[in-house]
Amino acid sequence: MSLIYLRKANRDHLEQIMNVVHDAQENLNAAGIDQWKNGYPDKFNILSDIDQNSLYEIMFEKQIAGIITIQDTPEPNYKTLSGGKWLGSDNYATIHRLAIDSSFSHQGLGKMALISALSLIREQQITSVRVDTHRKNQRVQHLVTQLGFKYRGVIHIVDPHGDLDNDAYELIME
Repeated sequence: MSLIYLRKANRDHLEQIMNVVHDAQENLNAAGIDQWKNGYPDKFNILSDIDQNSLYEIMFEKQIAGIITIQDTPEPNYKTLSGGKWLGSDNYATIHRLAIDSSFSHQGLGKMALISALSLIREQQITSVRVDTHRKNQRVQHLVTQLGFKYRGVIHIVDPHGDLDNDAYELIME
């Protein structure tokens, strides 16, 4: 079995990280999922995540196989939740921008990255984790529900790259 782990992203790896992002954008588009369109996420989003120490590289076989963002500050878009309610406290973490390069697909890296992220979050004494995804992104929906996340409703995202409504999920870790 190969070594799989998360490491803090580095500005020096921006080109490799953007290759993962572009690959994910192409795959979402090919699947007919209207997510990560119109240039999102762009270099500014990724550099911002790196500068905030929230972006991680998913390492597999000594290569950057993907990315994941772990945000431990409130997500403003989550205030727009409709059709349900958050059950956790206002002290929560958010997982964003999970992407696995297609050359590494079907190896369970997304699940392992999420499990690693949940461990990092729990070490910070945070017990509520939130994530959102496009309504058509069944891969992410399946993945998060498989790990115990529960559907909480819909959030409305206002963004320069395009507004959208995403399904929102939450995991309460005891």
